[in-house]
Amino acid sequence: MNNIRKVMWQWGDAREQASRYQSQIRDFEKRLDDIRGLSSPSLDGMPHGTGISNPTARKAEKIIQLCDLYEETIIQTYYLLNRTLDIMVKVDGLLEECSPLQRNIAYLRYRERRPWVYISMKLSVSEAWARKQDEQMCRYITEAIK
Repeated sequence: MNNIRKVMWQWGDAREQASRYQSQIRDFEKRLDDIRGLSSPSLDGMPHGTGISNPTARKAEKIIQLCDLYEETIIQTYYLLNRTLDIMVKVDGLLEECSPLQRNIAYLRYRERRPWVYISMKLSVSEAWARKQDEQMCRYITEAIK
């Protein structure tokens, strides 16, 4: 039952988590654009040897590594974002098949993070009955996900 509770808490936090992932993606895309906008060193009229100096080559390698790292981070964050949205969509679909009371309990408990006392008062039911309905809903979702 703990695994489904974990899924339900993830479902409840999915909107905020998706927003955080989108913010991270925008931040890394901006950083990537900033790196790509770096210009090469300008000629100052001083004589230099042919070829690229070691400091310039090392800087270019670091920039390339940083670009690769940011691109990989963006890809991983997109993966996490999609996974979060998948959880949200699956649980939303399964909740549509539950009773309206169970849906209300799910929204109050896992989205709004309300305590059982509040839920029982809000829905005019006993706390034990609300917990029992939550347990039935979680069992149903567990079976449906398998």
